[in-house]
Amino acid sequence: MAKAKSSILSNQAQHEMLENFRHETKRWQSEIDFWKVEGLFFKRLLDIYSLKISNDDDRLAFSSFEEKLKQYIEHVMDNLKKDIHLHEEYLSEVLDKKAFSEEYTYKLRHEKLAKNTASLKKEFVVFKERLYKFTDTI
Repeated sequence: MAKAKSSILSNQAQHEMLENFRHETKRWQSEIDFWKVEGLFFKRLLDIYSLKISNDDDRLAFSSFEEKLKQYIEHVMDNLKKDIHLHEEYLSEVLDKKAFSEEYTYKLRHEKLAKNTASLKKEFVVFKERLYKFTDTI
């Protein structure tokens, strides 16, 4: 009987962990949505600053910023958001089926997405800082 009680607690703990993972994936998706809005703002900012560019070096740097921003908005963020959405669906399926035996798999997947999200967040912050500095020089 003690063993049955222990497994119920274990299943309950795993259920809570999965719910926490799902909430975290929703937060990541919201962050990515915000980053995309920021990206569109920076695109408009670049459009405005493009009128002020007067030399070839600035044009080259400007083109680099435009291309990198386009990659973030159209590819990197969308791909990460798609991966997070698939992970959320997977977590929901595990919760619905109570397939807690897959604990290693969902933890590993979640950790990988957490690292990817944190990495993109850091990379995008650095990009924005560089962009701010660049626009100050124009």
